[in-house]
Amino acid sequence: MDSLKDYEFEYFEKYHGGEKEVRKKMENCPDCGEKLYKFHQSNFKELFMKETSRCNSCGYGQKKILHKLN
Repeated sequence: MDSLKDYEFEYFEKYHGGEKEVRKKMENCPDCGEKLYKFHQSNFKELFMKETSRCNSCGYGQKKILHKLN
């Protein structure tokens, strides 16, 4: 099981530009540009969700993000 220290909090201020640019930054691999495969694990007791993304095309390592649930 991954430690929470391995994840970074998602904040939308780091994204800028038009809708297509932002969507591309969030959904595509930073190395090859292919779609990232995303896996989610929810924790409703502590109100957060772990998101792990990886690219099957180029083998880009894992992108790990924590989302706060309201």
